Amino acid sequence: MADVYRDILPLALGAAVSPVLLLFIVGVLSGSGPLRRGLAFWAGALTMSAGIAAFFLLGAAGTGIGDGDHHRTLAGALFDLTAGALLLVLAAVTIVRGPRPKKPPKHTHEPGTEPHLARTYLFGIGSMATNVTSLALYLPALKEIVVDGTSDGGRALAAGVFIAIMLAPIELPLAAYAIAPQRASAAFEKLKALLTKHQRRVGIGVEIGFGAYLAYKGISHLP
Repeated sequence: MADVYRDILPLALGAAVSPVLLLFIVGVLSGSGPLRRGLAFWAGALTMSAGIAAFFLLGAAGTGIGDGDHHRTLAGALFDLTAGALLLVLAAVTIVRGPRPKKPPKHTHEPGTEPHLARTYLFGIGSMATNVTSLALYLPALKEIVVDGTSDGGRALAAGVFIAIMLAPIELPLAAYAIAPQRASAAFEKLKALLTKHQRRVGIGVEIGFGAYLAYKGISHLP
């Protein structure tokens, strides 16, 4: 079981480097009803993450991906290779496309009113569902959990650990705001400016670094 954590922890840390999620939660915490909306956003992201894990882990049980060395070297290698290629393609597209022009901020609610929590919850689901870079690292990690061949409880625990790390960009600002709202709010303004400035570079770095890692891992495990 220790081997699976050795394999998934680097991927979890890469998935946690998500300027998009961090910008979203900082924006949510900067509005009205910040803590409740922040928790609703986190719950939405958690729901999507747990749903993907359940679908993948239960669905993979019937495919034989975790049975024997053949699947460990062939199916698993192709899975890693595909995920790595996807990340490298995303990096190339981002580089070729160039920086996007900045858009003026949109007001999602009238001043003085609190947005519906259900809308924020759905926003959390959508934010995680469209976070392609994190998902491209999450799915190979779930594959490693399946291949490990541990019990259902062990798989659920490993997936839970990965999700907790992956959602750290949401959880850490939430915890900071809950402990010290005023100091956190002041820090969020600086953080938002920093993330906006470097978001593209960070994304490209993660995509190239982990794309190359997964591609190499997949090629090295091909029979």
